[in-house]
Amino acid sequence: MSSPEVPGAPGDNDDEQGSALRLIYEYEDGEVRLVSQQRVDVAVPGFDLDEAPSVDHVEVRDADGVPLSRVRVRDALPDSVEVFGEPGEAISRVPDPVRRGAFTVVVPAPRAAARVVLQRPPSPEAAPPPGDRAFRAPRPVVLSDDAIEGAPS
Repeated sequence: MSSPEVPGAPGDNDDEQGSALRLIYEYEDGEVRLVSQQRVDVAVPGFDLDEAPSVDHVEVRDADGVPLSRVRVRDALPDSVEVFGEPGEAISRVPDPVRRGAFTVVVPAPRAAARVVLQRPPSPEAAPPPGDRAFRAPRPVVLSDDAIEGAPS
């Protein structure tokens, strides 16, 4: 636990010091749930909030829903698994019949952070037709939206 009275304590000035959250998600058959969150004291780079995400990502938001940062989550929900053959045979990938697993991601968590939202970018098929000015850009698919424990509400 951090103590604001002790100079240099974790959480003392976490907007600058790199306070972060380690999030553990579990998934099964398309359902995703956050099963653990733990404060850690590491610096975590996010990526540009103006950049349209092209991979699964966790967005950290304040209590009003304003995005504070995003972190890419590579291969979090794979649809295939590696299969190892006999010695000397190549490793291959096959569709995952179980579609169950877990993954971890560490995100920046400044004091204003209140929610973590796991999202998948919209499918490429949702792109606008050429020349269609009235088309609204599709929103990312929300896979999980959770409150940060002990965050301001």
